[in-house]
Order: sequence, then structure tokens, then C-alpha cells
Amino acid sequence: MLFKAPDKFVLPEVPDYLSLEQFMYIASKPSDKDVLCSGLSDTKFRNLKEMKVFTDNLASSIAPLLDVKKNWSGTLATGKPGHGEFDRSVVLYSENSVYTLPIQLAVHRLLGVVAPTSTAMTAKEVVHQLKLSEAKIIITSKKYLPNVLEAIKITGHSRSKVFLTDEVSHDGFVTVKELASRGSLMPRAPVVVLKPGEAKERVAFLSQSSGTSGLPKGIKISHFNVIANILQINVLYPEETLKVNLALLPLYHIYGLVVVLYASMHAGSQLVVLPEFNYELLLQTTEKFKLTTLFVVPPILVRLLNDLKSEHPIAEKYNLTSIERFMTGAAPFSKEQTEALFATPWAKRHNFVLVQAYGATEMSPMGCTQRGDSILSGASGYVCPGAVVRVVDPETLKDVEDPETTQGELWYKGPNVVLGYVDNAKGVRGAVAPGFLTPDGYYRTGDEVLFKKDKHGEYQVVVVDRLKELIKTKGFQVAPAELEGVILSHPAVADCCVIGIPDERAGELPRAYIKLSPNATREGVEQSVYDFVKKEKARYKWLDGGVVIIDEIPKSPSGKILRRFLRDKARAEYAKQHAKSKL
Repeated sequence: MLFKAPDKFVLPEVPDYLSLEQFMYIASKPSDKDVLCSGLSDTKFRNLKEMKVFTDNLASSIAPLLDVKKNWSGTLATGKPGHGEFDRSVVLYSENSVYTLPIQLAVHRLLGVVAPTSTAMTAKEVVHQLKLSEAKIIITSKKYLPNVLEAIKITGHSRSKVFLTDEVSHDGFVTVKELASRGSLMPRAPVVVLKPGEAKERVAFLSQSSGTSGLPKGIKISHFNVIANILQINVLYPEETLKVNLALLPLYHIYGLVVVLYASMHAGSQLVVLPEFNYELLLQTTEKFKLTTLFVVPPILVRLLNDLKSEHPIAEKYNLTSIERFMTGAAPFSKEQTEALFATPWAKRHNFVLVQAYGATEMSPMGCTQRGDSILSGASGYVCPGAVVRVVDPETLKDVEDPETTQGELWYKGPNVVLGYVDNAKGVRGAVAPGFLTPDGYYRTGDEVLFKKDKHGEYQVVVVDRLKELIKTKGFQVAPAELEGVILSHPAVADCCVIGIPDERAGELPRAYIKLSPNATREGVEQSVYDFVKKEKARYKWLDGGVVIIDEIPKSPSGKILRRFLRDKARAEYAKQHAKSKL
């Protein structure tokens, strides 16, 4: 059985002959507000024309550094897609900046590849990214320059190919702003001319997977993939135009990159950029700019919820009535947490919706999303228009008979599904392991899902859990996210992670790692949380593996729980104890 978006949501034809830079400047809606502005300074782009001039000037300046040449007609000599695809690659390793978007568009103006790089990376990991992307230019900031300098000692990159996103130069390194100024005096960069279909093959981004072990995989995302996802978002949210949006999430992450940055610009919305998360600064910025849409991840919503449940909420100090919508993704925000948020006096005085989206880097990134007029509690919304999905038994690889009652792995196919992985020729479009593309183009998500009908009679995706994260205990399967949703509603718990720990009799037992709320005391908390789950859930879901208090729940920069770290630690402890028992 195939699932798709409701019939009223129709994806228009996706242009396969435009670069992302061309599409953004041709198709974006004009606005009377600043296109991009800093939440901390006066740096801004007042309109699309001003940003286009900056983009062209920057492209002219970096073209010689990327060895861009003109052919006889004055157009860019593109060569063959797939051959030398990283010849014009640029690593962007910086906190959020007003310059993030025009930097990327300047690279795409030259048909170069942008490799957005997590600022959580160490110098050693930056070395891996520089080698993987074959980067010719590195753009960073003063804050992360030490890591870059350490990395290029190993890779051999010249300091002259390192530039800064800061407003002021540092230690002799040229800023992007200075590069653009130089470019205004240089010959114009050549014009890009793509053949029909070429945008489907041209790599725009070499993004990073969010794997929990080993070095990240490089994921090749085409110009066509991103344009398709922008249009999918626009079809599902036609009313989300000319808004004032927050760009707080890391713009090196695919969620921040496409959903926040590109889709907002395309919709004509103003983007207010903050470099990093600070809770009170977020509230101040919302009041100052009258933000309407806040793109967040669950940890930010949990911070808001904990604040609103406190005796003197910080949020009450600010006028936040402009907020119309919170959009969250990257990890689930449970039904219990959602209900707790809307039960607060603050939420009852504010007229906003909370919508959840589901996706992956391999979907460029949005695969499904809720709409404000069709919220189904616990669901992740409609399949994006133009895509089709299957619910497959991971053992038999056949569609489950009844996806409303029988969960299975989500297989996803659409114009937003990426080209594949770098240096994985054997797996791309040829493997059937979770996390790869099948021969017929489906992306195997590795996520267990059901489909449920909403009040309009339309099907929405309900993500149950990761296949590899399900706890198998006494013949039953337990979804960690289900228990986490309950535990997070306990007043003493600020954050948590549930894993399965080895047990000789049961196979695995559920264990909860919890972070205490600021005002909670440790005494008796473990038993209280155990009893809390015991009251709510079936016997096999009880926390017989224990409740453990830790300082922080390990998470990726995008907010995903890194269960593997805790699971590996628990298994090592078990192996050690098991070895002792045999002595």
C-alpha cells in the first residue's frame, strides 16, 4: 500500500535546469522587510537585490580561488556531472551568520559544492571533512579558527584559502565581507547554464549524516533535491509567507539549512539570525523583532516547558504574543510533553500552534509535516507532496497488511531523496540495509511507523521508534520514545533517555537515564520515577533495568539523543560484571 500527501496538496513541476542560486533569486517572494538581519548587531541585507549584488561580488572574488574558467561562449565550463564533482568545494565551518546564505549562494553561482560542517567537530574531525569534501576554500570564524589552523597543518591547505565570517578581520585573515568588496572591482563571474536534467545530478551540498558512531558519512544533495523540498514546504504551508522567522538552529544542519534558511527566503519571510542558543536571548529577540515562527528542536521546547512550570517563569517577563507557530523536528516531542506545554497558564494566554515535522538528511530534509489546521497528537503529519511511502516488514521486506495497526519500516521515495553517499559506490542504490537507497529509489529510513487518520480522514505518519533502538524484552518490543514521553512529565525530570540493557532472562530490560530538574532533590527520585512508569505502563515496560541520574543526556548538535553512548557504557558494565561472576 502506497501513502502520499492529501490530493489537495499538489507539487508543481520542479525545475531541473536551474542552480539553487538561480532558483532562489528568480522564485523568492519580495518583501518590504529586511531579508536577513542579525539579532545582535546592525548587519543586514535589506532586500533581495542587495543580497544578490553581494552574492555576485563574492562569487567573482572566489572564482579564481576555485579555478573557475570561462569557455568560448562566456558560460561556465561545467564538465560532466559526477566527474570532478568536488572540484569547487567549500567547507563552511562557522556559527550562524547573516553571511551564511549569501556565501552558499555565491558558491552555487559557480556550481561549487558547499560542505556545511558542524561546529561541534574537533580539529581531527575537521581534517576528515576537508579530505572527504576535497575542499579548496575554508570559511570559518574567529571562534573556530584554532581548530581550522590545527587541521590544515595535517591536510596541507594554505592559510590564504581560509576566510572569516566575522565583521572584522583577525590575525591577517580576510573576511567574507572584504572578499565581496574586492569582487566588486573584479570581472564578473561567468554565468551558469545548465542543461535540462542537470540540476538533478549536480551536487549542491555535501552534508553530514547524524550517525551515532564513527566518522560522519558524506551525503550528496543535489540542487534539484533542495529546490524540490523548498517547493514541497511551500505547498504545505502556503500561508507561511512574509513572516518574521527565527534562524537559531545550527545552519550547518540540514533542518536549519533548508527548512529555516532557504524555505523562509523563498516565502519572502524575514530571517533574524542568532549565532547560538541562549534561552533568555531567544525571548528578548522574539519580543524585539515580533517573531512569528520559531523553528526549534525538542530540547528548546523542554527548556521553555521547565521554565513555564517554575515558580517565576522567565518567559513571563517578555511580550511573546507575536508567536504564531513553533515548528519542531530532528527528534520527537512527545504527546505528554505537548499536553503539558499547552496546560501551562502562559500557553493558554497565547494563540499559537505547535507543529512537528519528520525527516532526515537523506530527504533534504523534510519528509512529512503537520499543519496547524490538522494536528493529530503524536503524529508527524502528512507525507510531502510528490513523494510516496511504503510501510514494510523489515524481516520479509514486504508491505505490512494493515499499516494502521501493524507497524513497519518507513520506505520513502520522492524528488527530495538525495543522490547518495560519498565513497560508498557499493551501497548507493544497490543495498537494502536500513539507511540506504533501494534499487528502485526508496530510502530505507530505519524508522518504525504507523499511519493514522486525522479529523479530515487523511493519513498521517506516526513514528514509533528507530528499528535499531527498540528494546526487546521477554518477547515484547518496547519503544524508548514511548517511555521517555511519560518520564519527561515527571516533575523531577528535566531530560531523559531510555535504553535496553542486557539481561540473561529477559534479553533486555528498560533502563532510564535522567537529568534532574533545577529544583529537584536526588533523594528518592529513582524510586519515584520507577513507580511513575509502573502506574502508566504495562508490566514489561517497567524500568526493571533501573533509573540512573546523570548530569546531561548525550545529544548531537541537532538535538538527537545519542543512545549508543549510554547503551555501549551499560553493555560494557554488564560484560565486566558477567566476567567477574564466572571467576
